Amino acid sequence: MKHITAALLLFSMLASLASCQGSSGTATNDTSADDTSSEEKYQDGLPEVDLGGEKFTILIRSEFDYEFIPEDTAEVVDNAIYQRELAIEERFNAAIEFMPTSGNWTNKDNFKKHIESSVLSGT
Repeated sequence: MKHITAALLLFSMLASLASCQGSSGTATNDTSADDTSSEEKYQDGLPEVDLGGEKFTILIRSEFDYEFIPEDTAEVVDNAIYQRELAIEERFNAAIEFMPTSGNWTNKDNFKKHIESSVLSGT
């Protein structure tokens, strides 16, 4: 049994070594790659909808307000987040407004009350 296991182990090692072997031909460095870097947009499957300039207010936790950037900044990541939100506003003809509220664990009750009052008031 030990001989069979050793033979299988040897065979698998030789097979992996053989797969690493390069071709016997000469290598060519072709740096003239086709310039097909046309950027394809990801299809999200959402229909094209015109919301008529409707304003959407999103309640966010003030501890995580870095995920929602209300203005263009010099930071690369912040700018990408801002551009994402701007693209959504333009695509759906809507305005997005963020309402930061303290929502960490110690303020969870106030956060819940804020949500409940917003829902009940229809805002």
